[in-house]
Amino acid sequence: TISWQLIYVFNFVPVKSVEIRKIKVYRKFQKRTNKFIEVPEIRLTGKWLNENEFTIGKVVSVSVSKNRIVLSTDKKIMVT
Repeated sequence: TISWQLIYVFNFVPVKSVEIRKIKVYRKFQKRTNKFIEVPEIRLTGKWLNENEFTIGKVVSVSVSKNRIVLSTDKKIMVT
């Protein structure tokens, strides 16, 4: 699901249009010594990543706080 949201500054001037995507948190099982544990997994795929400069080989920084994950790329860093 895709929706659009405008971000406003103090005087209600639109700064940037933000595309909001709704995705699912999946269940994943990871092996630990003698058992498997359940952990959450978020999958991001699609052309829209490339269109927004999340290209193959780019390093992505992940900032996490309660109920929020922010992904950003560093244009200078590439991994081959």
